[in-house]
Amino acid sequence: MDFEQFKRRCAHDYAKAIVNLRQEALPKKFDFSYLKDLHKRLSENTFEWVGHARDLPFKFKDGNN
Repeated sequence: MDFEQFKRRCAHDYAKAIVNLRQEALPKKFDFSYLKDLHKRLSENTFEWVGHARDLPFKFKDGNN
C-alpha cells in the first residue's frame, strides 16, 4: 500500500467511525477511558496499537513490542 492509498483508507475509516459515533449518545463522563475508546474506534482498522495507553506494554500480533 502506498502513502496515497494509506491516506484514503484512513480518511474512509475515520469518516465511517464518525458517522457511527454521531448516532450514539454522548458519554456521561468525558475522561481518559472515553478518549482511548474514541482513538481506538477512529483508527482500529489502520493501526493495531490504537486505544492502548503508551505507559502500558503492548505486543503486536506478530510478537513484537
